[in-house]
Amino acid sequence: MLLLVTSAGLLSCQLERGERPRADLSLPGQFSGSGTQAVGDQWWRAFGDGDLNTLESRALAGNFSLESAAQRLRQAEAVLRQAKSELGAKVDGELSGSVLDVSEGSIGGSYGLGLGASYEVDLWGRIRTRVAAEKLRTQASGEDYRAAAISLSAEVATTWMQLLEARAQQDLLLEQIGTNEKVVQSLEGRFVEGQGRGVDILRQRQLVEATRERLTVAELQSEILEHQLQVLLGRAPGTGGLPTGGSLPSLPASPRTGLPVQLLERRPDVRAAFARIRAADAEVAAAMADRYPSLSLGASIGTSEGNSASDLFRTGPPN
Repeated sequence: MLLLVTSAGLLSCQLERGERPRADLSLPGQFSGSGTQAVGDQWWRAFGDGDLNTLESRALAGNFSLESAAQRLRQAEAVLRQAKSELGAKVDGELSGSVLDVSEGSIGGSYGLGLGASYEVDLWGRIRTRVAAEKLRTQASGEDYRAAAISLSAEVATTWMQLLEARAQQDLLLEQIGTNEKVVQSLEGRFVEGQGRGVDILRQRQLVEATRERLTVAELQSEILEHQLQVLLGRAPGTGGLPTGGSLPSLPASPRTGLPVQLLERRPDVRAAFARIRAADAEVAAAMADRYPSLSLGASIGTSEGNSASDLFRTGPPN
């Protein structure tokens, strides 16, 4: 018996070992490509653009893809709670009854009430290992949510900057069209006075029409970007409500990235992949534990089916 318990303890320690030794590598103290600006969760605030801050808040609150990632995280947390419940005892109840005689307005019958409890002794660490696997999967789902939030915030910022650029191009093209039309008027005045050529007027008018064509393209591009931005915010395209800012913000200082290996470790998609690898390793350990016998303890209590309904809740001895 002592040998069996010792073997079970050694096997449990072996199955639950999830950490792997890390190589001791000498790394440089700094990286030449790193900046000075600290990178926070709300990195877009470094631009100092109030409209961008508003758009980011709306997107994080209303984007449907991000909400799907949040629901997957809640699902993983629910599965984890279910796996943790296997560590405790299970309690089952049963109530049965049958009608035996119905006569002269009275009903007779028999009823039974049963209560049972069972508990599995986790000899080989199978339950604990599966709980550890679900914890790692929940961690991976949380990293997926962070990755989705980072991707969403980056896409909102990029689309907003592109929209500001398209609006600035429209203003510049409108100004250019006004200048070109003034040149046309000047050439026409010189032509009337006999000091100009008709071909110069034709070329200038062609330049005006070409600029108008570029303005049309810029307007279409602005409309497309507005629709994309509204979709990112969780709204239907064309509903309006976007800020009317028209100038690009000044660039902040370069972010402090640290060493390339540190940048890699901060990526949530990499951390999620690593957590899933560790979860798969824990599942292998749980599958190995399933090859060995399990030990379950149980107890039950109940009443006989011959009792009446009033006897089920009687506190004193039966008649």
